[in-house]
Amino acid sequence: GNRNKPLKLNDNDYLLGSPTYRPENGSYITNEQVEVLYNVVDVVDYDKEVNEMINQLDDYKGVLLTSSYEYPGRYARWTVGFVSPSIQIEGKGLSFNIISLNQYG
Repeated sequence: GNRNKPLKLNDNDYLLGSPTYRPENGSYITNEQVEVLYNVVDVVDYDKEVNEMINQLDDYKGVLLTSSYEYPGRYARWTVGFVSPSIQIEGKGLSFNIISLNQYG
């Protein structure tokens, strides 16, 4: 896909402070020959999805990060999160461990 396609509100307005492109589903291979697959999913009902994720985080590992601060042309509101990850990264000082949490990790 075109990773540099600007996001637009309509034909005359660009989303100020938002990412300059919307990624599409895809994959890539790292220098170490690890294939990374990624999927981009539209959220239809934001409040429902976030509340469902909050409830799942009571029982499963994951994270929900959100910013409600907005300043036109500089900062945009955003939310990103996941539940039941395939790996867990733990760190202390200059050391870290990567732990597989399921068959995909």
